[in-house]
Amino acid sequence: MSIVIDKIIAPSPNTERGRPTQLSCDPKGERIAYASGKSVFVRNIDNPSLSKQYVSHTTQTTVARFSPSGYYVASGDVSGSVKVWDSIEGVNTKGEYNIISKNQRYRLGWRLATHYCSR
Repeated sequence: MSIVIDKIIAPSPNTERGRPTQLSCDPKGERIAYASGKSVFVRNIDNPSLSKQYVSHTTQTTVARFSPSGYYVASGDVSGSVKVWDSIEGVNTKGEYNIISKNQRYRLGWRLATHYCSR
């Protein structure tokens, strides 16, 4: 008998005293993405039990941002690694980038014209 995940009850976002909690909303306003531990969660606003968990980071995640289309999420961690992945399934990593400056790990954005991730 195999174990089948019926649903994921997503934990609350990471909080740190003196820093704002980073939340990202998709363009349709239906889902939010946020960092929690070594994972990133994409959660439906109306029904929180409809969640996806991205688990490819190996260190503490700090930020997650939806792309302008809403189909991708870029997420960063304390090691300076940024991963771009599919927000629908939450498993397919599209790209992985190492950021030289680890001081910028709390800010992440998308360039609208090119859909490349910028820091």
